[in-house]
Amino acid sequence: MTSEESAAVKKLKNQYHRISNNLDKLFYACGDNPFLKEQVEDNKKEALKNYILAHNLIINQSTVKVKQLMEVADKTQEEIDQALEDLKNIRQTLFVITEAVKTVGIAVASL
Repeated sequence: MTSEESAAVKKLKNQYHRISNNLDKLFYACGDNPFLKEQVEDNKKEALKNYILAHNLIINQSTVKVKQLMEVADKTQEEIDQALEDLKNIRQTLFVITEAVKTVGIAVASL
């Protein structure tokens, strides 16, 4: 794996860990709503899936595709970080995280 490929995969690993490391805060913000808690779990699982798929698919990809994935990962990580700053509106936070994870999933699928 090239250093660029490794860097791209590491970004997705970090995204998974950012969500995973904030589970307690996210679950607390969900209150007693089981549907919101399920959405948190789904986002965590999707982020992990993106990381694993990217790790398996990224080898020998063109530099352009790797760079595109890195750009998507950076942009969505910023969105996730901002969303985690304001957990008062948990529905909006989860919407942003869900969209970010889906966007990364699309980028990974295009590898």
